[in-house]
Amino acid sequence: MPPDTPPPDRKGFAVASHGAVMARAAVLFRVLTGVLSLAQVAIWWSWVWAHPWTLAGPLAATGWTVIVAVLLARHGLDPRISSLELALAGPLACFGALLIPPATVGDAANWVYVTVGGVTVTAAWCLPVRAAVPAVASVAAAYWAGAAMVGPSGPAPGVPVRSVVLLAVITTVWALAVRTCRAHAADADIDLVAAVRRHRIATITRSRTQDRREQERIVHDTLVNTLTGIAMNGARPLDQVTPGATATVRTVDIRGRCADDLSVLEAFLARGASRDGAPAAAAAARAALTHDSGRLIRTGHETGLARGVAVFIICWHAAMVLPVVTMTETYRWPLVSMAVWLGLAVLAVLTVPIMIRRGLRGRESAGLLAAAALAELLVGVTCRGYNVVGFANWALLGAGWLLVATAVNRPIREALLGATTVTVLATVLALYEVGPVPLALARLVAVTWGLWVPPLAVAVIRRAMAAAGPTVARTVATEADLSALELAAEAVAADRARRWDMLATRTLPLVRAIADGLLDPADEAVRGRCAAQAATLRRMLAGTTAADLEQVIASAERRGLRVETQLAGDLRDVPAQARSAIARLVDESLASVATGRVLLTVLGGIDEALVFVSFPASAQAAQTTATIDTGGYLDGHLDALADTVDGRASLELRWSR
Repeated sequence: MPPDTPPPDRKGFAVASHGAVMARAAVLFRVLTGVLSLAQVAIWWSWVWAHPWTLAGPLAATGWTVIVAVLLARHGLDPRISSLELALAGPLACFGALLIPPATVGDAANWVYVTVGGVTVTAAWCLPVRAAVPAVASVAAAYWAGAAMVGPSGPAPGVPVRSVVLLAVITTVWALAVRTCRAHAADADIDLVAAVRRHRIATITRSRTQDRREQERIVHDTLVNTLTGIAMNGARPLDQVTPGATATVRTVDIRGRCADDLSVLEAFLARGASRDGAPAAAAAARAALTHDSGRLIRTGHETGLARGVAVFIICWHAAMVLPVVTMTETYRWPLVSMAVWLGLAVLAVLTVPIMIRRGLRGRESAGLLAAAALAELLVGVTCRGYNVVGFANWALLGAGWLLVATAVNRPIREALLGATTVTVLATVLALYEVGPVPLALARLVAVTWGLWVPPLAVAVIRRAMAAAGPTVARTVATEADLSALELAAEAVAADRARRWDMLATRTLPLVRAIADGLLDPADEAVRGRCAAQAATLRRMLAGTTAADLEQVIASAERRGLRVETQLAGDLRDVPAQARSAIARLVDESLASVATGRVLLTVLGGIDEALVFVSFPASAQAAQTTATIDTGGYLDGHLDALADTVDGRASLELRWSR
């Protein structure tokens, strides 16, 4: 894989972490729905005792809830489980009205409605929109059809349409909030990919640099020293040659030295890339990646949670306008309810930007909690009879967004204090208006459950995200480090092979021939070849060699010229024909120069390259440079300019696309 390849996980680390957190929240939500279902059965126990066969329904639903909670805890949110649940929820929603007290048929305060709501909410979290919308709509329609078939009854009969609308609102609002949070986790994954890419590039660069330096040291300590010693008539530099040594002894020593050099180089090539050559730098890079990953994941989760709650606040409060405008006949003073809704709308507009930008402070949180209690008091007082625990008392559920906003970044005890205050006010108002009758208690428990669960869920999600962040960051750093080391090993192996090919085509055949006794190190021609190869290797180690011009340089040095090179880039982006033409032109220009200093400058680029040669002027050299033919077959344009000034001739070759 190239260095910019994203992590292998299709979902990404932040999205996978978000999924695990939401699965934990779903487990809590389903467990609490099971508890609420059993609470509804307990409130209506006298009716259940008179109809014992109906007890099978809530017991089966509770058992199924336990199974689903276990599956969610082990496998996370699974569309297959949600699809199966929706298939079972449809018949339950339709025929469940036969298993509940008649006074709760079509209402939102019975175990059938609670069970179905738990299924639709968790399904909307994980199913695609195109599948979730028709599935949830069919379940809601089944609940309405079942209530219409049995028919609501009692002192305050349920209104199936309102219950179905509430089910749709709850499911939609929670789904939008969760998907908004997930979108920001996906954004965090994009930033994580960039951080991992930077880490990989740094690791590969560090490994290649380290290996290049090690190889350069080995080449210098072996080939350069040996070839220099041969050029100076010895296997070692002149100051290390033993005085009085015979030619035979020296020749044997030279051949043994060459064989040892070949063994060292082959052993180095066979050895894998060192993974701990720079442990301090590697540890620092890993720590930096861990820190960056943790910061990105934490920021993504916090931003996603804040924006998801913002979506929840806006949609939830907008939905509360339905009872305000459609149930005016149930209020003693309808304008009070409308004024409270408008006041909370203004408060929502002011709260959302602050919550997203920096989070709430203590005074702001206290103000929201006071507003929740005041809203419940004002709206509750204006409701008549059973409406105090019905849809008309929208503030009992509508004030939930105030608690949720507090739970985003404030200690959970503040939101729980506000929930307790609102619950006490609602209980006092309910007992005052209708007394402790089962229907009122059932509705009060259901609405109170809806008040407490959102801030609890946000607190659980917040703590789970905070706990998951460092773990995921360490996982990202570990996997990225392993992947980077593998890529670095491949890059190092390719670099070694390329350098070995360079040595194998020029230097090693000479050294191997001397080691095998095919060449005599005392021969003047052999010593000249060794001197030229040593000079080439020194330029390579110093980074002042142009691979395409190396043969030209070596030929000039064998004729006695002293060649100095200056490089800024290379000719790798120049087409092969143009490189061959440049080498030919430089060789022809230097062919007539016998002695002196030659300065070769190479400026390489992607779209343009410049080769400049300065050498001692002679009549023949001037004639050669004056009759240069660059050829017309090249890919791009190769222009030549020759000049002679103050006894120095120059040749400028410029290639461009």
